[in-house]
Order: sequence, then C-alpha cells, then structure tokens
Amino acid sequence: MKFKYMAAITFFAFAVLLGAGLYSKTSYKDYNKEKEPLNHFSVGIFPDNLADIQIEIMQEVLDNSRHIIAARCEDTSKYLYSCAVQPVTVEQVFKGEGLKTGEKISIQTVSQIFMEKDLYVGGKPSLNIGFVNEMKPGKTYLIFLDRKIDTHNEEKIFVHPKETLIRPVFCYEKIENKPCVSNSDISNSTYYKDVSENEFFLASETTIKKIEEFKETLLHKYPIQ
Repeated sequence: MKFKYMAAITFFAFAVLLGAGLYSKTSYKDYNKEKEPLNHFSVGIFPDNLADIQIEIMQEVLDNSRHIIAARCEDTSKYLYSCAVQPVTVEQVFKGEGLKTGEKISIQTVSQIFMEKDLYVGGKPSLNIGFVNEMKPGKTYLIFLDRKIDTHNEEKIFVHPKETLIRPVFCYEKIENKPCVSNSDISNSTYYKDVSENEFFLASETTIKKIEEFKETLLHKYPIQ
C-alpha cells in the first residue's frame, strides 16, 4: 500500500499537473471581479492508471476523516491570494465535533493557483482543484473534511484530507461526466471551460464508471435525511 501511495504522489507531482516548482511565488490577480473566473484557467485531468490506486486510498482514509457532512452549496468560489473557497450550509453531520446543522462554513475548493508564465497551459494559468469541479449553488454534497484552518477573522474554512488526490466532494444528484481530453503536450490538462459541466475531471469512460460507482457506495453509506 505504501508503495502504491508513493507511486501516486510521485506521478502526481511530476506528470499530472506541473511538476517541480509548484511552490514558487505567484502573482496576484483578483478573480473575484471576473464574471466566469474559472474559465481563465486550465485544470488537471486525472489519469486512468491511477484510478484503482486512488479508489483504494479513498476507501481506506475517507471514513476516518475528522468531519463528514452533507452541505448545501450557497455560492460560487471566492478567490483568496493563491487559493479559493466556497460557502456551504451544513445540512447533516455524519461525523465530527464542532459542526452543527444550519451552520455556515467555507470549504477550500482550489488549493493552489499557478500564475507563473512558464507554468501556463495553452496560454492560461493553472489551478489545482483536485480533479473535481466546484460545487453548484443550490445542490447538496457529501463532503469529507480534515481540519479548520486558522484565519484572521471569524470565517470557518475547512480543508480536505491530504491523502487523497481526488478532492472528496460528491454531489447527491446525478451529474453527467464526459471524458476530458488534454490540450497540452507537456501535462495532462485541459481548459476548464471545456469540462465545466462535469462533476469530475477524468480521462476515460472506464475511469468515469469506476469513480461514479465508488461515489454511489459513499452516498448509500451516508444518505441525507
């Protein structure tokens, strides 16, 4: 298991997105002023050869998340310096202390924005959204969370478990997923606008079927009342 996990992390770091230099300085731009901010970016496509490994990892770690909730998305993403968060209202708490039904919190959707010119894909900056689309306002999601991060205000921002490459957010409704086709010669990436209707950013019908079947097992395990 450790070998598979390390293989996944290594592949992710060097091939899936942008390889070395992910933690270099980013230049700031206020995307909150844009009408469709995600359309300015490219996103990574999850590769077929890591699907089984990732499902195995999620099977092992998600039930051990500090917080497991069902929550209704209230708005699109809000962009901070080099990440983005989305506001939700907690509808049901399956696990974890400190959260209650009706509480409003924020969930990190984008963990890193890459603005360096040499990391552009097809002339667009890239972001790490965890191979999962942002939540759609009005829809309810099953969300696995790790911890609340420290902020300088009263906003409660939670992050997902770090062990999973696929961000563990699953819509209770059925959302059609189509295979994502890379438009880059140097990374497995595509323009967000080309996959904006998907729930997951996956490379093939085979992987879509595997992830959707795994999603269904989770929704049955944590049914919303």
